[in-house]
Amino acid sequence: MKIPLSLAIAMGLIISAIAQEPPTPPRRSVTAPGNTAPERQTLGANYAISLKGKLYQGEPIDLTLRGMGPDFNTVLVEPRVAIGISVERTGEKFLLSYLISITVARKDGDRTEFEPSSVKGSVTIAEGGSETIITSGEGSLTLGIDKVPDQKK
Repeated sequence: MKIPLSLAIAMGLIISAIAQEPPTPPRRSVTAPGNTAPERQTLGANYAISLKGKLYQGEPIDLTLRGMGPDFNTVLVEPRVAIGISVERTGEKFLLSYLISITVARKDGDRTEFEPSSVKGSVTIAEGGSETIITSGEGSLTLGIDKVPDQKK
């Protein structure tokens, strides 16, 4: 599956912001007449996208993004993480395409160095389920999706 242009542009800006570099201006594309991309649909209900875990010796991550999608993006200062997730319904499951960037502080004597790490991929997950998307000797990250219950008034 191709990552939508809007998600790719957003993640480029997010990663640039975390690296404290000026963002690269988005490229403008020209579409030939009569050759339009299909409009992306929301999920039709509110869903919660969760990212949990810890990599290296950094801060634990326990985030939940809620909305109708199909794109979920955020940049946080603490922990230093940037997330871009695109969700597409594929029958009974959901295809989650993700780009996650984490900046980890490493102490070296009196100095602290910030080292970026990132993971990009796609995974199918059933509603209410989760999948571990990366495991290292020092931890793992798990991505999940669940429908947000309707609130009664």
